[in-house]
Amino acid sequence: MKDYTLKDTTYWVQKKIVGLDITQIAFLKWNAGGNSSISGLFKGDFSRKYTK
Repeated sequence: MKDYTLKDTTYWVQKKIVGLDITQIAFLKWNAGGNSSISGLFKGDFSRKYTK
């Protein structure tokens, strides 16, 4: 009787990283004035590496 199981041929290593950075600046009771602000930065790192 033969064994017909398949070998794992997946040699790809995947990397998936996502992130979101949020920054807020508030100027309250500031004599010189200034504007309050809010900003965001979306970042991602997606890669695949083939190793055998």
